[in-house]
Amino acid sequence: MGWPRWRINAACNEQLDINPETADELIQEIRHEQQQELTIERSEFMSQQLIRLEALATKAQEDGNLSVALGAYKEMHLLIGLHAQR
Repeated sequence: MGWPRWRINAACNEQLDINPETADELIQEIRHEQQQELTIERSEFMSQQLIRLEALATKAQEDGNLSVALGAYKEMHLLIGLHAQR
């Protein structure tokens, strides 16, 4: 949770000699940049999840936890099916 707008504007004015309009513009630019950095495409997300599940299944097999490995492979199958439906 961040500061309220009035407090940001006051701090910018006091510390940086920036007027409220400029502060608002800078905040909009920063928010836009953050949103761009945090946005992930569905295909990229699916890819990451499949990699994680495959690593889990491989480790479970190595450790002899075949039920965990089977569960991971089932989840991979479900994710691939969901992605194909789209």
